[in-house]
Amino acid sequence: HGAIMPILKPTFPRLQRGHPLARDLIGAWTFYEGSGPRLYDLSGYARLGTWRSDAASPHSWGSSEIGLGVNFPAASKTFFDLGDVLNFGYQQSVTIAARIRLSSTTGTKSIITKQARTMPYGGWGLDVVSGKLRYSYINNYPSNYFQSTCDTTLGTSTPYDVAAVYTTNSASFYIDGVAQTATVGASSANGDINTSINLCIGGRDPSGTQ
Repeated sequence: HGAIMPILKPTFPRLQRGHPLARDLIGAWTFYEGSGPRLYDLSGYARLGTWRSDAASPHSWGSSEIGLGVNFPAASKTFFDLGDVLNFGYQQSVTIAARIRLSSTTGTKSIITKQARTMPYGGWGLDVVSGKLRYSYINNYPSNYFQSTCDTTLGTSTPYDVAAVYTTNSASFYIDGVAQTATVGASSANGDINTSINLCIGGRDPSGTQ
């Protein structure tokens, strides 16, 4: 079981290893940096994120009632690039937790992905699609993949603690600690994914071919 935590809130640059959330932790990015192009991993695996963007003014660090964080601009390919790491098997379990706030509910907004932008969309990712959390594990779309969408629509300008728990063609969603219902779009993933696509926070690898 692996846990990934791209959490946007202030914290000291260390983890309490005895805390339950630190068990089996494989990535933790807390956005405490507050400035610059780097995002540091506190899990102990040193999976450093580097800012990538096709925008003239790609991103801005800021603070709000939810703590430190990054504003990801719309309509541009902007994200933190963590390199070619964390390929998951379809029978592996993984938990992803994040604190997010949406400026709008239109379109697709990626929380964390390691997934191609083009057919057959190989990879995995947690996105917000039209205001709803969606987890995808795709080996070869449209015949070999898993995809589930949370039934709850998130609002704008409101911070949410969200989580997705995946295990073998099944996903559970939580918003502010409360379990949500979900609609499964496909549950036929069969076979592990091994792509050279980079893991990204806040977007999807623009070179995204499988």
